[in-house]
Amino acid sequence: MKFVYTGQEIYQVGNEVLTVNAGEFLLLPADLTYRANSRQPRGVITSGMCIDLKDTALPKLPSPLLHQRVFRMEDAQLRPTLADDSLNPRDVLTVCEQQLLTFAGHLDQMDQRLQKSSKKGSTRAQLIDKLLLARFYLRQHYREPFSLQTLSRVAGISAFHLSRSFRQAFDETPLTMIHRLRMEEGVALLRREDTSLTEIAHHLGYGDLASFSKKFSRHYGHPPSARRGRN
Repeated sequence: MKFVYTGQEIYQVGNEVLTVNAGEFLLLPADLTYRANSRQPRGVITSGMCIDLKDTALPKLPSPLLHQRVFRMEDAQLRPTLADDSLNPRDVLTVCEQQLLTFAGHLDQMDQRLQKSSKKGSTRAQLIDKLLLARFYLRQHYREPFSLQTLSRVAGISAFHLSRSFRQAFDETPLTMIHRLRMEEGVALLRREDTSLTEIAHHLGYGDLASFSKKFSRHYGHPPSARRGRN
């Protein structure tokens, strides 16, 4: 497994070329022959980490969705683990294995849910990549005004197909995910005493406190003021 932190690495696997950019990772079977080259802009050093997973349960996974494909670290929630200096190499391997197994399970679940949209496995795999990209974009931009058309362009599929497939894969619509992410951050911000409710509302992308309070009350069953300072 190869993680790239800065720069870019190019993997030639048979006739296939796999590009791993900063913040992404790639898993390759142990018996696969490949060639790797690094590429980076001037002044940027390619850096990353390789982890040998041959003694873990990952090579035995029957699903083809995890291997020989490029994913973002955030997709598998790996970045916090790799940035944790308190973990020794053995602990990093153990945690990475657990997180990747969980991620593989999520990929299989998405694949099963999307069978209604496409009967062909390779087509579903491409759709999963597009949906993961859409989810990643939402996680980065959920405080901004939502546009299904913008998200459609990011994912590279039609707005109608995106809306239907996103709900099938993640069991919530893009707009529902945005409000959930806003509410989760809102709860975290309400634990602090140095930020006003109006400031929190504007930070989360709401035009005024009334809009934020209405969404918060609908989501949690009580106004944001009731969460002020609570753990």
